[in-house]
Amino acid sequence: MNTFGEFIQALTAIIHAALTLNPDAFQAVYQGEVTRELALAVLLLAAVSQAAGQSVTLFLNRVSPGRFVFSLLLAALFFAGGVFFWTLTIWFINRALFEFDRPFREIFWAVSLGQAPLIFGFLVLIPWLGLLIRRVLQVWTLLAVTVA
Repeated sequence: MNTFGEFIQALTAIIHAALTLNPDAFQAVYQGEVTRELALAVLLLAAVSQAAGQSVTLFLNRVSPGRFVFSLLLAALFFAGGVFFWTLTIWFINRALFEFDRPFREIFWAVSLGQAPLIFGFLVLIPWLGLLIRRVLQVWTLLAVTVA
């Protein structure tokens, strides 16, 4: 990927493949066809979208600017910790029970790509539907990581 346009094109293609639970997208991670930059971009987009959905609630509750920033940083930390813990759990279970010896980093990039449904995390701010949307996104993410 030499240009920004090619990167965006590859990013949208890999996001589409991950959202449709296409196993080839996740297999491409293990074969090295999906770069770390693409998987990291998916992870960052999901984190920013989640934060955007939460920031509206914080804004409506009129929290102070300092607490607003602290809450968003804490949410980002929890999100990153969740992805890391999920990766660690999958890696450990695969090694202990299935003797499936993939490097930790490959599983991390696959789990990162599996966070693609959370790109729609900003939709949780929709009144009366936010909780339902959040649950649907969580199940969709679980399915994506399971396929990965």
